[in-house]
Amino acid sequence: MRDTSDWVKIYEKELKDNKGKKKYFNVWGFLFSAFYFAYIGSPWFFMLFALLPWIFMVVLIPFADIIVSGENKDFTVICGFLISHIIAGVVAGMTEIKYKEKYVEQNKNIDTSKPAEYFAIPLWRLFLFTFITFGLYTLYWGYRNWKSYKEATSDNVTPVMRAVFFNIVAPSLFVKMEKTLKSGKPMLFYGIMCFVITALDRIDNKFIDSIDDKNLYLCGMLLFVIISLVYSLFLLPVQRAVNEYTAGALKKSLEERFYPWELVIVAVGVISNVIFGVNLYGNWKEMPTKEEAKIIFKTSEIYGALELLPSICAKEGYVMHKYPQEARDYYQNDIIDLEHLTQRSFEDNVEWLENRIDGFQYMAEQEVKENVFKPLAEHLGQNGEYKSFYDVCRSIDEKGFIKH
Repeated sequence: MRDTSDWVKIYEKELKDNKGKKKYFNVWGFLFSAFYFAYIGSPWFFMLFALLPWIFMVVLIPFADIIVSGENKDFTVICGFLISHIIAGVVAGMTEIKYKEKYVEQNKNIDTSKPAEYFAIPLWRLFLFTFITFGLYTLYWGYRNWKSYKEATSDNVTPVMRAVFFNIVAPSLFVKMEKTLKSGKPMLFYGIMCFVITALDRIDNKFIDSIDDKNLYLCGMLLFVIISLVYSLFLLPVQRAVNEYTAGALKKSLEERFYPWELVIVAVGVISNVIFGVNLYGNWKEMPTKEEAKIIFKTSEIYGALELLPSICAKEGYVMHKYPQEARDYYQNDIIDLEHLTQRSFEDNVEWLENRIDGFQYMAEQEVKENVFKPLAEHLGQNGEYKSFYDVCRSIDEKGFIKH
């Protein structure tokens, strides 16, 4: 594991070998764009290149017909991201020398043999465990950092509680780290981003719970994974600063070994996420597509009007005479369109709906009572014509209320 002094020597050699030369492109900047600048500690460039793809897309959308032919205008999205990444690669290349010069200047006199105040682990481990547990690993990571800090400073903090509320107190922890590490990285920025990303994660969870569209639900699930990935990435520059500062004193603890409670947290996180993922997939699989939703809505509406409404009235003691035929005439074209769309008879569509939705009959009946009988009952009641649903049935039959 290379520490800060190792990187200072590497950068000094590179700067000496490339003295007078200019670099115009950085592959890492091109590949990772905004996240590259977040990693090296440039929050303003991070925010610029996080927004730039969307700005380019807005600019390119009016020219979509010129850029691409036909209806495939999604290519403007690809163009927006590609242009942004190319610019990021150029900017990263042009600023690479300044970054290395600044790093050498800040860290050439640093002493990496000092006792460690924070938890040092390989970057890949922090990233992988945080990602596969969707952030649960930070409970352990936060606890170990606060515990190390307390032992080194004797400060009166409670590591367990600060670990539980890690994302709220992350800015505080990262600022304390910077006071010791003097890495020059915007630690407060990383802490705030962890808090913001956690808030977005909670919003996305609420968004997923409220969705009834299959495609949007899938987007919500993918967004959840992306949020976890981004969250993991923002912890890496913090961990790198810790590792570089403490590598001289913690080479043994940086070996590829795992801690018992670390494995417990990872196991709990992975199992929980598998269960969560299975439930999400089950919900998504049961969710209707837009076409199915249209069929469900139309079939429910027609079935409610033709079958349920007269059936409810019969239970109330009123047998309809005029309404059933009027309703069938009214919905005749809709029934033909529905049968053409599904390639099934209307009766088969009703049967399909009953098999698709548990308790469909009861829910449909309650919907008819709620959306038809109650409003009409209130209307008749205002005119003094309402005593029971019997009066509503008679009014519908006599006055010819069809559409409900």
